[in-house]
Amino acid sequence: IRTRESSGLIVLLSSQHRLSFVAVSLEEGRACLKFSDPPNSPLSLCLRDALNDGAWHAVTASRFGSNLELSVDMGDGAGQYGIIFAAKYSAEAGDSSPFLTEPQLLQVHRQEGVLVGGMPVFDANTPASVTSNLKNSCLDDLRLDGHALPLPPYYKFSVFQRRILCQHSAR
Repeated sequence: IRTRESSGLIVLLSSQHRLSFVAVSLEEGRACLKFSDPPNSPLSLCLRDALNDGAWHAVTASRFGSNLELSVDMGDGAGQYGIIFAAKYSAEAGDSSPFLTEPQLLQVHRQEGVLVGGMPVFDANTPASVTSNLKNSCLDDLRLDGHALPLPPYYKFSVFQRRILCQHSAR
């Protein structure tokens, strides 16, 4: 992600009617990971360092049962990035209420289960506005379980071309 925004939705994966979800967002410029699986209490993990400095940052989020993991700029093996922060949340750590039930697999809804860059607000079944909008931001190489998701309107461009377009739009 490349942004100067202080808050907004990066990506949301949800079940039908958003009863259960995993979301990666920006809050006060910091990357946050949220997980909700009723009847359990929602979990939230925010990193300490802001990433709304206009530079490119690699954000990785994972969920393993009741554990959440969120990292920024952990590197790709070539040593291009330093570690800003890597955190692991465990419900067994004693810093949250225990789970009532073991978290289930998230069944992502096929039509409304993936949102990127904001949440649409509908008026008579027509998008009227967008909340949690990352309008002045660029996303590149969004993956779900290792599979690249298309990011319109740039999906026809190469990664290099998308970065050039984002560099000009972020100025």
